[in-house]
Amino acid sequence: MHSFSYSIQPARSADEIVSQYTGPVNWPTFITSLGSAVVVAFLAAFLNPRFQHLFWKKQKLREQRVSTAERFAALHGKFTLAPEAPVNPDFSNYFEEDALLILVQVLFAREDTLRSGNRLKEWIRSHPFQLSEYVPLEELRELWMLRVDLLSRLFAEAFEIATDDLEERLEKRPGAEAEVRFLASRRR
Repeated sequence: MHSFSYSIQPARSADEIVSQYTGPVNWPTFITSLGSAVVVAFLAAFLNPRFQHLFWKKQKLREQRVSTAERFAALHGKFTLAPEAPVNPDFSNYFEEDALLILVQVLFAREDTLRSGNRLKEWIRSHPFQLSEYVPLEELRELWMLRVDLLSRLFAEAFEIATDDLEERLEKRPGAEAEVRFLASRRR
């Protein structure tokens, strides 16, 4: 069997306890360590949320840009140059496209993207939607090219791709001379 014995020791001061384990206190080092801990705690408590919010805002903006580009692509996918049957215009698509063009002005910042959106908006406003079956093919082709130009710039900015690279690729693509001439004529 084990026997335990307890003995009560006289109370010691804090200085005696500290000196027993650490020796004499180096006050400048102690104050520097304590100050460093306070500064680090302050930075972690107050600056970390600000940086986190900054990164969150950039991520959210990118998600909104991609979403806008995808929605515009879905609308553009419904566009045909040669419809098989007489077209009954769906004005909800026109209104949605107009709203997306306004949203482009809010979410996107590159000058070429904004110019492309403004060119498409001007074209749409200068060519009122015709309810007749006949729309000149050249006008439809111009509208299609304006939409493709804007769409490529929307995705380029959303995914942070330089638009100069897009233009170089377009120039190298065989059979793209008409598109290159068209885009060059539209630049201001």
